[in-house]
Amino acid sequence: MLYLDTSSDVPDREFLEETVEAIAEHGIKISDTSELLSVLVNERRKYLAELNNVYGIANPNSSQQVIAALKELASKEFPVIAEVCVDERTRKWSSNAEKLGELKSADVPIAFTLSKYRELNNMVSSINTINGLKDQYGFVHPDISYGRTGRINYSNPALMNINKKVLWNILEPESPDYTIYSVDIKNQEPWILINMLGIDGLVEVINSDRSNSLYDAIYKAWFGYYPDQLERKEFKTAWNAMTYGASKKLILNSCRHNPNADFLYEKFNSIKELKDYRKECSSKGFSGYRQCTTLFGTKLECDGYRGMALARQHMDYTIQGTGVDILAFLNSNLNDKIEGYGYEELVKPYLFRHDEIDVAVHKNLFELLGEDGVNDFLTDTFEHQIDDWSPFKVEIARIEHTKDYASILKDE
Repeated sequence: MLYLDTSSDVPDREFLEETVEAIAEHGIKISDTSELLSVLVNERRKYLAELNNVYGIANPNSSQQVIAALKELASKEFPVIAEVCVDERTRKWSSNAEKLGELKSADVPIAFTLSKYRELNNMVSSINTINGLKDQYGFVHPDISYGRTGRINYSNPALMNINKKVLWNILEPESPDYTIYSVDIKNQEPWILINMLGIDGLVEVINSDRSNSLYDAIYKAWFGYYPDQLERKEFKTAWNAMTYGASKKLILNSCRHNPNADFLYEKFNSIKELKDYRKECSSKGFSGYRQCTTLFGTKLECDGYRGMALARQHMDYTIQGTGVDILAFLNSNLNDKIEGYGYEELVKPYLFRHDEIDVAVHKNLFELLGEDGVNDFLTDTFEHQIDDWSPFKVEIARIEHTKDYASILKDE
């Protein structure tokens, strides 16, 4: 396990950027996508037909047609549509993903159909874009840029925006001798927030239930039972929104399947450390103060307008920037382990996506260590602990293509 000390350890962000850019220059191989693309196009066609035949939307990509259909439904069967989709201040209509999520919580049928069409359309567009950018050897070479916090961004193709289920099914190692493994840091940002603020009550809850996710553990402690899939999704969305001071009305609207939404809002907002943190960030935002630092001392510069926009950046940048620092530490640790064990041709960084690191493992390492040994090596390399916090949970999985396309088509 990698142990990190916020008082002395310094992340090598420059080396992280060099690694990411070297990967992009070498290229990321994409498999033959024709079969998957055909499945997705056929499935999209079903939802397109339903939107046209049932709701009169010939072109779901036309916001004008979508809004017209929503207005008609609001005037007849589902007045809740107007409550959700009309901005109280501007009186303008919107059908963005957040609004559709609220309508799905209210069991409005068109929201499910439209959301699924958009998801499938995004998958198809992503694959078509990637195929158009592949070189003669089947590799893509994305352009790299970095956000204000140092977060890695890809364009041409925008790998961060591609549905994970699709991406995992089209990534391919550079040769059949390699296997790709995903290392996913679970619930990284809320774990940083809870520990950074020293919310001992939540730390205790999570540590007593480490076999479940952070959100499941807190939900069980607050409500007395583990959430189902929809409750968990609503809880996670509400948690992230409340971190930035979302109103009670917004939370109640976004948790329509949760009978405890009222209690959830009161419980969350009774956490003194979070209230103090929001107050501190608001003070910085309204005073125009722009500099913030990560837990490891990396200096960041906010660029939002004075007020809540700047306050939200202060709330977010320290946490997100610390996540980038962690990625830099893990990248350096991987390099040190590779050099220390002489694994230069046996393990290679393959792709970095926010709080996920993909690595390519050569078949010779499996012959040397066995599959359990490879898992132990990856676990030891990527598990990490900051100061006296409990370790971050790291999920390690082999990336394998599937012909079970139902798993890709299945709703999250």
